[in-house]
Amino acid sequence: LLIQFGSKMKLFASILGLSLSITTVASQATLVATFIGTLQSSEPDILEQNVFSDSDSYQSLALIHAVENLPNEARELEIRNYYALMCIYFATNGVGNPKTDEAGFSGAVEDWFVDDWTDTNDYCDWYGIECDQERHVTKIELYNNNLNGQFPNEVVLLNDYLNYIDLFDNYYLWSNEPKWMQKMTQLEYLYFGTTSFEAIGVSRYLAGCVNLLELDMSFTYWSFGAIDGEIFEPLTKLYYLDIGNQKLEVGSDGEPIPAAVRALPLLHFYMDSCEFNASITMEFVSSLTDLIELRLDYTQFTGGIPTTLGLLTNLDFFSATYSGLSGRLPTELSDTSLTEVFLYGNNLSGEIPSEWGEKLKFKYLFLEQNQLSGVIPSSICNVPSTAFGADCDLCDGTSCCYCCGDQCGNIDPPTPEPTLAPTSEPTPTSLPTPEPTPTIEETWLEYGLFCFSGSSLVEVEHRGSVRMEDLAIGDTVRVNNNTFEPI
Repeated sequence: LLIQFGSKMKLFASILGLSLSITTVASQATLVATFIGTLQSSEPDILEQNVFSDSDSYQSLALIHAVENLPNEARELEIRNYYALMCIYFATNGVGNPKTDEAGFSGAVEDWFVDDWTDTNDYCDWYGIECDQERHVTKIELYNNNLNGQFPNEVVLLNDYLNYIDLFDNYYLWSNEPKWMQKMTQLEYLYFGTTSFEAIGVSRYLAGCVNLLELDMSFTYWSFGAIDGEIFEPLTKLYYLDIGNQKLEVGSDGEPIPAAVRALPLLHFYMDSCEFNASITMEFVSSLTDLIELRLDYTQFTGGIPTTLGLLTNLDFFSATYSGLSGRLPTELSDTSLTEVFLYGNNLSGEIPSEWGEKLKFKYLFLEQNQLSGVIPSSICNVPSTAFGADCDLCDGTSCCYCCGDQCGNIDPPTPEPTLAPTSEPTPTSLPTPEPTPTIEETWLEYGLFCFSGSSLVEVEHRGSVRMEDLAIGDTVRVNNNTFEPI
């Protein structure tokens, strides 16, 4: 048996056809290669077979790297983990796919931003990888690392212990047949928002992630179809769901969200910047009785805010800016636990219910760019901790408003195009330099929500609202074009 180290050998395929017991093979290299061949054939319904006949396939490159670099004492679980991770490396690092072709990439696709996986053979020390004490891979965190190519199904080989995958913000990372999902029974956290994952509506393979707690599928090509409720029925533990920035279809019942999803114990639900093929109302939200956080910004609705939203007694955060809402502000929202409400840029009319100030303890309440009238209830003005914004004619003559109209910094809505590739890099917008030692009120009036105060809230992907003083390197924060940018 011949192993030619340091070259792309074509002879090792013969190793994989042998029926020898691993314990009878003298060569460590042969042991590694034979075991990897066994791994590849262990999931014939998920993993592609006969892949080693092509010495340039990512599986062949991963096998060669494992044979050349694993120590003699490597255990089978270490060979398994090393091979599965190397398949991710060679399948997504500097590799093109149909989406990069459509985007007209010229020349080679760039490599990962952080690339240290070939610096050491200890995969537990690799960037974005976490292991338990037994060296099982438990976490893959490669967000915003310029992964391209196609995410490989070989990740299924890690299914017994892997509970966290974060691929967020790798825009050209593609997958159209994520068969690996059907056996990820230990996976609890799955984030692939802002990638080129592709499916009609939702991939049927997602149903295999039966222990999933959090899912971010926003701004992907899981689009152009209705959400199939049967896929979500097994996900009985799911409490965080982000389906934002998608082009979707309503179901046969005319609802944007199927009953099976509405029956989940959702605490955080994002459906911002979605486009549907028919008019929708906000009535479906009333079924999400466990909600704490609800974000519907830029998604267009017919009608107004349903009074039944008052049934969401645990609701703490509600944002539906530039959503085409009309009608009055429901008094019934005072039965919730709301502390943060953002409803600017709609067509809401009537007065602000006094019950809101009497029962709710607002931190943030922004209602500008609407058609509201009357006077601001004293019950809201009497809470000094409330950051309140409304139209200037409503605020005129009062000291109740922290800001009014355009001063609040909530500019005209962007026109997001879900599932479309960016054509150029965005130009950073410089914030003005504040005057020396401004007061909190002066800073608020000048810079709106995005002031330089550590107590100001910003939205962090996967974490929700976070005070600026609690931000960490690596957090991705929503910016003014309704996208997330990493710190």
